Amino acid sequence: MKLDYRRLITLCLLASAFLFLCGIDSCEKKYTISGTVTGAVREGVTLTLLGDSLATATTAADGSYLFDELFNGTYKIKLSKSGYSFSPKNRDVTISSDNKTGIDFTVAAAEELNTLASINSNMVPVSGGTLQMGCSDGDLNCNEDEFPQHAVTLSPFEIGRYEVTQGQWELLMGENPAIILYECGMGTDYPAYAVSRDNILIFIDELNSQTDKGYRLCTEAEWEYAARAGTSTQWYCGDNESCVYDMAWYKDNSGRTTHPVGMNDPNNWGLYDMSGNVSEWVADWYDEDYYDISPLTDPQGPLSAEINGVNRGGNWGASVKTIRSSCRYQSWSGNSNAGVGFRLCRDE
Repeated sequence: MKLDYRRLITLCLLASAFLFLCGIDSCEKKYTISGTVTGAVREGVTLTLLGDSLATATTAADGSYLFDELFNGTYKIKLSKSGYSFSPKNRDVTISSDNKTGIDFTVAAAEELNTLASINSNMVPVSGGTLQMGCSDGDLNCNEDEFPQHAVTLSPFEIGRYEVTQGQWELLMGENPAIILYECGMGTDYPAYAVSRDNILIFIDELNSQTDKGYRLCTEAEWEYAARAGTSTQWYCGDNESCVYDMAWYKDNSGRTTHPVGMNDPNNWGLYDMSGNVSEWVADWYDEDYYDISPLTDPQGPLSAEINGVNRGGNWGASVKTIRSSCRYQSWSGNSNAGVGFRLCRDE
């Protein structure tokens, strides 16, 4: 039997063209993840899909949602909506051969965070102790101003469980600066942002005049001690950056916006958003070489400086490397943008 080489060549060319046009991956079978959000609210909940694909979805009026066009892989679903909390906070989903349905969540009204009383009730006591401050052992991502690692002993203090919210700011100041950059997340339980260090000191003065509670910005050493929460790893969840998904809103999962405070997992001391969401102003002025001369007990930062203060923790637009516990930023004290907010401390 004589082979028809022209037909064989034609079939090979057609097959090659098909694979070229559709791509090997896109010719695979695609799947969906679906489920329902029930409870205090159904419509308008934002779900973020992380992992082998990145996507967002919003629940319909009946609470249903759908992620489609997915390949086999491992995914994580996270939820957020201003004023609400979720159970579970997130779900891991693995697609190996079929659609995943019934990935359901329950929503409840979140804790009221927009009163002066809520600021006081969410101050967390921190016992004094010694911190190895600066670049973590084995961390290859450190900047020069994170060296040398040095021992610092701190007296007991209290620190806010959450970043100060837009609702709390507006309650005292009569306006919400986030309205200027509302596309970066706006709601009473979103973190306050677009606030300069200078503006924050005015807020704190007003807060103390109404409460007589002695609130202040945290020192840089207090902030790192609280963020690490007894750990010595790069991130307070460990040295493997995959753990960061559950603890922080940052470039890879934030959708380029802030999120309501307390939506992610807290650190070991029950503090939320110590990494990501918004960077946090601290009390210290910035000096690149301050760690060389830092006092061994309760350091307060340089006695004099330029006009730059310190931000810690990284924000929703930061890379995973810049939300490490030891990472430092400098910023002009009058600067205000969508990436920087703050939390409060006070003496115990």
